[in-house]
Amino acid sequence: MRTVLLFVPALMTAACFSDSAPGQPDAIDPAGVHHTYIVDSITLPETNADANTYALDLDGDGNTENKIGQILALVMSLGDFGQAVNTTIAERITAGELIHLFDVQATSLANAERVGWYPFLGADPDGDASDNWPGPETYTAPVPGEPGAGDITDSVLTAAGGRLPLALILPNTDETIVLQLRAASINADISAGTLSGVIGGAVVGDDIDRVLLPALQLGLQAAVDDSCGTDPCPSNSLGGQILDLFDDNNDGTVSVDELRGDSLVNSLLTPDLDLLDADGDYNPGVDGVNDSLSFAVRFTAVPADFPVPGAAQ
Repeated sequence: MRTVLLFVPALMTAACFSDSAPGQPDAIDPAGVHHTYIVDSITLPETNADANTYALDLDGDGNTENKIGQILALVMSLGDFGQAVNTTIAERITAGELIHLFDVQATSLANAERVGWYPFLGADPDGDASDNWPGPETYTAPVPGEPGAGDITDSVLTAAGGRLPLALILPNTDETIVLQLRAASINADISAGTLSGVIGGAVVGDDIDRVLLPALQLGLQAAVDDSCGTDPCPSNSLGGQILDLFDDNNDGTVSVDELRGDSLVNSLLTPDLDLLDADGDYNPGVDGVNDSLSFAVRFTAVPADFPVPGAAQ
C-alpha cells in the first residue's frame, strides 16, 4: 500500500492570518485544564445530503457551508467510491497511519467561556497501533495547527478561528493528502467524555490546484484504468461513466484541467467564503470578495495522552 503525504506548507501559509484571528491565545482562559483526545473516526460526505449535514458556519453569516464536501459527494456518487473511501479512512486510523490529536482547554466540560481548541497532526512513536485504543500510548504532535477559541454550553463545544491540518484519503487512491483548513471550527458534543460532531474550515489559495484536484484526478484515472478493458471503454462501466463526464478531448484519460473545466465541478470550485482582506489577513467580510472554499467532515474522538506543546505538564 502506497502512502504519499502531499503537504501544504504550514509555516508559509500561516502568515496569511493576522493576530486579529478569534482563536489567538489571548482569547483563551489560561486557567482552563487541558483535556486531550485522539480522533478515532472521520467520515467524508457521500451524498449532497451528507455535505449539507456535515456543514459549519465558517464566516459568521448565519449560513452553514461545505462546498468541498459537495465536490466529494459528486465523485463519491460514482460506483462505490463513497463507502470505499470512508472504509479506507477507518482502516488507516485504526492502523495508526492517520492520527489527529485535539486538546480542549476549559475550566469545565459542562459550561465554560474562553475555551481553547488546539488541533494537531500526531504520530505513533512506537509504530504499534495495538496500544492506541484507548491507550496507554503517549503520542507525539509533530505538526501543530493554530488554536480556535469559543465556549462550551450544555456540554456542546463550539470553537472557531484556528488552523486545522486535516489528513485524508480521497476516493480510489492510496494517497494521503493534508489540507490546511483556515478559520477552522468545531461543533461537538462533549458530554460523554468523548467528542462527537463536525470539524471543518476554509481552503485558501492554491491548495485546490496543488493538493485536492491532483488527488481526485489520480483516483478517477485509476478507476478508468481498472474498469476499461477495451477501446473504446464500455459506456456502462465505471470508467466509461467517468470518461463521459470528464474526458472532453476523448483521449481515454482524465486530466486535472478537464476535471477543473467540468461545468459542475467548476461551479462548485467557486469560492463561497469571504475570510481575507486585501492584504491577505484573516478579516471576515471586510472586502466583500469571496476567497476561500468551505469544507467539513464528521468525526469522533476519545481521550488520549500526549504532551501539549507550551502547556505545563
